[in-house]
Amino acid sequence: MGNMFEYQLIKQMKQHHTIYCATVLQGHYAGQKCIWTDTNMICDDGCQSFWEQYQEVLKYQPIGIVQIQTTCFFVELLTDAPKLILLGGGHVSQAVCEVGKLLEFDVTVVDDRPEFVTKERFPKADKRICESYEQVFSKLSDESNCYYVVLTRGHLGDEICVSQILKRNFFYLGMIGSHNKVEKTKENLLRQGFSKQEIHQIHAPIGLRIGGQTPAEIAISIAAEIVQQKNRVQAIPFDVSIQRALQTQTGWKIMTTIIDKKGSSPRGVGSKMLVTQQQIYGSIGGGAIEYEVIQTARKQPDLLVRSYQLSDADSAYLGMICGGSVKVLFERVEEKPN
Repeated sequence: MGNMFEYQLIKQMKQHHTIYCATVLQGHYAGQKCIWTDTNMICDDGCQSFWEQYQEVLKYQPIGIVQIQTTCFFVELLTDAPKLILLGGGHVSQAVCEVGKLLEFDVTVVDDRPEFVTKERFPKADKRICESYEQVFSKLSDESNCYYVVLTRGHLGDEICVSQILKRNFFYLGMIGSHNKVEKTKENLLRQGFSKQEIHQIHAPIGLRIGGQTPAEIAISIAAEIVQQKNRVQAIPFDVSIQRALQTQTGWKIMTTIIDKKGSSPRGVGSKMLVTQQQIYGSIGGGAIEYEVIQTARKQPDLLVRSYQLSDADSAYLGMICGGSVKVLFERVEEKPN
């Protein structure tokens, strides 16, 4: 039972950035999918009435397997790649950029000095923008999955940036600086008309308290705080390499997704791996389980749910630290329509 919903996921992600998706795992509608956004519901023709009876219930379920009466679903909350926006191109920003890319963020670096936003200074940044802090926000996307790190060279630049960000959508806003500088900035923001509740959203001084001194140590503390905030929601970023492969690779494609796990597992529920005729994109954790999943996918099943068990003894034999189990969904992806 091939499906084209992965292409719809990409299309809707570009428009809405966060979407719900549910897949039927068994019965007459097995393999059918439905996508919900803030404004619409998308499903195959002929399935509208089926999905309408479950829409409101499924939308507020945690990700994972959900049983409603006699029907079993897998529910996902997907986002596009989280965006890390670094305002300031100093040494700490360089280190944060490195860690941000390791954590699979889309990274933008901004500075008003051209020599501070060069490819040599930030070779891994996805975007480098030289613009005044007053004007740059017209060039930045205003999305809820943005993580702002304010690291300008002075108090004035920090305040300009923070006052603009507080008017936008964001998931995280952190500002570097001493307690005195932070308090002075907050007092100025209050005078500008921002409420205490709005100002309370600022993580300042930025980062977890680990006593960091060097740029690298400070970057680790900032990244740790960002990860802590990001993981408070269950949304799963839709791997960019998988999105690109769906758009460009020809031949058969099998999407594999972890839909349940128990015990120890390197990747969580919602993790995806795309197996294509050419190569593998994404990961569901590596090791022996991933190898077995790839071998199963190469047999090109239409729709299959398979469990992989690891006892403590098995996991030791296979080089894993401890036992557990994962349940994997295999789905054939149809060729992209012209």
